[in-house]
Amino acid sequence: MLIENVDEDARHCGLTKEMLRSAAMYPLSSSALQIVSDLSSRVPTYYIQTGTLFESGRCYSTINLLVYSLQREKLDYENIETFLPVAIWKTGWLGFSSINAHEKLVREKIEELTKILITDWNLDNKIQ
Repeated sequence: MLIENVDEDARHCGLTKEMLRSAAMYPLSSSALQIVSDLSSRVPTYYIQTGTLFESGRCYSTINLLVYSLQREKLDYENIETFLPVAIWKTGWLGFSSINAHEKLVREKIEELTKILITDWNLDNKIQ
């Protein structure tokens, strides 16, 4: 799992890196998906990115969730091989609320979107 750092506006609206991690781990902990913290491993990465703006007493946030895998590829226009991210699953959200309700709103949205990831993964990996 890789979580982008949060900026000052996000912290002002109650968002922290630990809160984002906790929101994702809540549904993941009861799923069959395994979460590792070693980003050098060759398993897909669950990437969480938020952007927040605090203005006039309101908090506006975007959430971008991505599962990607790094794969070795040879670029057509160069004679080199490199690792490139390949998106496996992706979703996002945009919303706003009062400052007092924002942490709860973002937490619940990350939990909801992570549950969709788990459902999609389960459907795609059903034993036939």
